[in-house]
Amino acid sequence: MFQRCSVGNRFCGMNAHWLRAALLVLAVSLAPSHVLAQAATSDPGSEDTTPATEQPVNLDPVYATWDDTAQRAEEVLQDGDADIQTLEQLRQTLAKQRDAAFERTQAGSVNVRALQAQLDALGPAPAEGGEEPAEVAAERSRLREAIAAANRPILAAQQSFTRAELLIREIDSQIRAQQTRQLLTLYPSPLLVQNWAPAFDELGGHFSRIGEQFRDVMDDPDYARGMQDSLPLILFLGLLALLLLTLSERLVARRLERIAGRVSGRRRRALIVVANLSRLVLPLGATLLFVAVLGVLGIELDSASNLPALVFIIGVFLIIAHWIGHTLFAPISPDLRILSLDDSQAWQGLRMAQGLGVVLCIDFILKHLENEFGFTPPAKSVLSAPIVIVGSLLLWRFASLLRLGGEDKAQVSTDEESETRLSSGFLGFVARVVQVSAVLSVICVLIGYVDLARYAMEPVIQTLALLGFGLIVYTLLINLIEDLIGREDEGEDRLSLIPIGLIILISVGLLPLLALVWGARPTDIAEAWRYLTVGAQIGDTRISINVILTLLVVFSIGVLVTRWLQRVLRVSVLPRANMDQGARTALVTVVGYAGLTVAALIAVSMAGINLTSLAFIAGALSLGIGFGLQTIVGNFVSGIILLAERPIKEGDWIEVGGNMGLVKKISVRSTRIETFDRHDVIVPNQDLIAGTVKNMTHSSRIGRLVVPVGVAYGSDVEKVRDVLMEQVKANEYALSVPEPQVLFMGLGDSSLNFEVRCFLREIFTIPHAQSQLLIDIYKALGEAGIEIPFPQRDIHLRDIDRLVEAMGQRPEKASAQLSSEAPKSDND
Repeated sequence: MFQRCSVGNRFCGMNAHWLRAALLVLAVSLAPSHVLAQAATSDPGSEDTTPATEQPVNLDPVYATWDDTAQRAEEVLQDGDADIQTLEQLRQTLAKQRDAAFERTQAGSVNVRALQAQLDALGPAPAEGGEEPAEVAAERSRLREAIAAANRPILAAQQSFTRAELLIREIDSQIRAQQTRQLLTLYPSPLLVQNWAPAFDELGGHFSRIGEQFRDVMDDPDYARGMQDSLPLILFLGLLALLLLTLSERLVARRLERIAGRVSGRRRRALIVVANLSRLVLPLGATLLFVAVLGVLGIELDSASNLPALVFIIGVFLIIAHWIGHTLFAPISPDLRILSLDDSQAWQGLRMAQGLGVVLCIDFILKHLENEFGFTPPAKSVLSAPIVIVGSLLLWRFASLLRLGGEDKAQVSTDEESETRLSSGFLGFVARVVQVSAVLSVICVLIGYVDLARYAMEPVIQTLALLGFGLIVYTLLINLIEDLIGREDEGEDRLSLIPIGLIILISVGLLPLLALVWGARPTDIAEAWRYLTVGAQIGDTRISINVILTLLVVFSIGVLVTRWLQRVLRVSVLPRANMDQGARTALVTVVGYAGLTVAALIAVSMAGINLTSLAFIAGALSLGIGFGLQTIVGNFVSGIILLAERPIKEGDWIEVGGNMGLVKKISVRSTRIETFDRHDVIVPNQDLIAGTVKNMTHSSRIGRLVVPVGVAYGSDVEKVRDVLMEQVKANEYALSVPEPQVLFMGLGDSSLNFEVRCFLREIFTIPHAQSQLLIDIYKALGEAGIEIPFPQRDIHLRDIDRLVEAMGQRPEKASAQLSSEAPKSDND
């Protein structure tokens, strides 16, 4: 029954009836869950018995139109002989039909939702075997039948959408197959000398036809009279175009660059930008004037039906090549040169950029002539070979310059240059790709694969132009941002992530253009954008780029508002409240977390994300959190408890895990303690909640000082106590209430031990108070004649006589040994 088509694996012999039946099954299988659920609520007795291939009588007539379009597309695809233009037109029609069907499917029916609400108001249906009042049962049956009838348009739209989607994919497949066959077409090799003369004769014949058509136009008396009337305007526009084209470089660009060399700062950058843009804007203006001249002339040739547009495209190619070459290589101004090359290499780079632009223009003209006249295969091969070979040689030389620029840059680059120029590795990679492409182009064109050779050369040239344009935009934006923010160290820190963000933005912006350059059709770009905007269905929620952007924008606004509110509380509101610094910080932190939570909920709500449909994912995440992230979650919860209960707060003096210091910051995961040695200790919050923490300043900042004092045995104890009490009461740090105490603590080994105890109004003054009190006590005890003892030891030596005798004999033995070891004289 099925027969395979010659292109791909498509089944071209399928009967139209069976194809429509298969599409209906596919539509039902891909129908959204809410549509199938609504359809399932209908009464089985009221189900629609209309065949799948027939249109219901109550449907919108547009469905019949969509069905006719789909049937016509199926017939064209079954034939398999339609050209690319016909397939593109048919695809465009199907794409509009698919989008309209998708909108109807997504929008649903207001009547369905209203009927469903009425059905829900009746309450749940009775269980099997159960009964309900006859009036309620009749109303429930009527509503189910009405819902089933209202659901038919939605199902029909879903069927049309799925059918159009399948046909569009099939059309894209046939178009790509035809393009691939055309790309791999083998022409006669241009190395065959016998084809050279006929090819150039054929080209000369085409130019002769164009010349004859031009002469016929000029010989027309009516045209001659009209041209005489328009001659002043033509001369004026032509002279103005020549003036802009010839003098824009010397009178504007170079003069502005010389002026910029004599100034500095933002004025210099502004002059450089204006000079650079003058090389692009003024020649484009001259090109538009030339196009206007052609429009005034009104020359209409059968072989060049749109001559002004052709001239404009050629002019744009040449101008952009000249502008990009001047901007990248800057042969006249080395300080403005983006690529690190010497002057001679810069001039070579400019000439090769201009030459590549000329190659593209000649190739464009040859393609236009081929479309207008149609070259024979030998002529197309012979005429294309010189263009491909010259373009490949220019690409090879251009790649060599890129590699030289990368090597020089790697040797002399600095940190600042690395932020504003391409890395040498990337330049080397681009150079190798370009050289490989140049070699493949020459090989393919000499064999006879002309279209493949062009495909290996033209997109590479256009890609280099796009990369050069992206580099120019990147350099311009970086310089602009540096001028706005500044070039100081702080500014460099703030700029650290900006280059990466700019590279990503520029790459995303150039991506569609690169896709078009490498053979993507505009419909492919539109299809990719549609997939991004339509998104993917996850449960009852459709995630698309619009949803993501809405989520990010709303959440970002919420974050900014939260940060602003925290700043207002920290700077304006809380300083006027009777709260300590720790309480202020805790309140600001709690407001921040609450604001972020509210911002996330609002963003999710405005993005239209149904969180109930993500319950399974949330459950899986919860399971993963419970096993893999339990420590982090425990620290997070502990941080919330610390901020709520405030057993410790910022500024407290605590001791935990053998570390003592001041609490500097309490975050959701950890707490930072600064020791008195100026060391930072990071303590997980879970340790502060589950472990033992000694907080010296939890309830108040009053601290107790205990100073031990020892005096010699025999001292007057009462006098010692009076002297110590007098000194502690006179200390500026000690509080009078509670009253200081002097206690006799015991009899030590070599001293009478006392303790001086007092309370200080500020616990952080303990070291200073202790030092001052010890100094005062030492002076007072000395003035009172009270001795401060120190440990003493008595050494008893036994057999002292024998020890003295041994010490006396040791010097005699030592002298005798020295005499025996003395060197003998020569007379001995």
